[in-house]
Amino acid sequence: MDYVVIHRMQKVASQTIYHSLRAAAPHLTIEQAHFLTPQGIETARRRAAMPDVHPEDAASLRRQVEVALRCGEEIERRRRQGRPYCVISGYRDPLDQLVSQLFQNLPNWFPEVDIESPDPAAQAAFVERKLKRMFRRLCVERRPRVSAEEQRFGRVFVRCLEWFDREFRPFHGVDVYQHRPDGLGVFVIDRGPARFVIFKQEALRRHFQAVVAHVPGVCVTEQIDRNEADKKQVGRLYREFRRRFRSTPEMHDFYYNSRYFRHFYRDDPPRFPRALARPDRAGECDAVTDRLLRVNAAELRQARARLCELETGRREIRSLPLLRRLLRRFQNA
Repeated sequence: MDYVVIHRMQKVASQTIYHSLRAAAPHLTIEQAHFLTPQGIETARRRAAMPDVHPEDAASLRRQVEVALRCGEEIERRRRQGRPYCVISGYRDPLDQLVSQLFQNLPNWFPEVDIESPDPAAQAAFVERKLKRMFRRLCVERRPRVSAEEQRFGRVFVRCLEWFDREFRPFHGVDVYQHRPDGLGVFVIDRGPARFVIFKQEALRRHFQAVVAHVPGVCVTEQIDRNEADKKQVGRLYREFRRRFRSTPEMHDFYYNSRYFRHFYRDDPPRFPRALARPDRAGECDAVTDRLLRVNAAELRQARARLCELETGRREIRSLPLLRRLLRRFQNA
């Protein structure tokens, strides 16, 4: 086996896989692609031609299209000839993946943020407010995506959740939702001349050797880490955001009650905790907190009525000795 395609969504530590395989097996041809389907290629072409896309991002998209076309041709050739190849992919906690993807190119998503600010906490707070505001507008209230920015946020909010149905299954003919991972979260699926290895990003650091051992004919002895976000100038802000971020109940339910999370993380807790209050609107609470407050108010009214009943009964009990004394005086008279 001499051909590997790393076909994956963004921010699943694929660079670690790529550089480690490259160092261990120089004879391998290793390609990387976020998309291989005709729809994915056409979307990237249209995106590269949009006027709001930075020139360097447009150039990157055009290079990705070239790679996708080259990979598609080689995979189709190997399918016809029965020649072996390996497809590697990965998955990640969906909300954690979203955060990492946004910070990968922060100025595109949050141009208002000053990444050189001496106050990263304030900048992280702004990112959190805008992210929650956009999510509520587009995914909770389902308002129309009017601006180009809203259209981009609307796509990125669901990209991870839909990736295996939108990209992986249509191109490879493999439905990951019909398979179960092993104890380390790795899916190993053999289909014709292809082997598919789908790893869990959170387990890669601790079980790297066990994951890459599934790649046929390769013995990886060294793990070469590549954490782009932490090494960039934005790293300090990224770490501060992850430290302070609490998802709203609506956001938490959207990602952690999804089919994606239930299938890939059925026994794992969510990466981000669920906040009861929504801090993006001062003095206002979310629907879950509102329901809790209403229940508590009803219980308080019931408790108040019960206390009134008990107080009345207590006064009646205290008045009984007086009634008995009056009754005795009446009888003696």
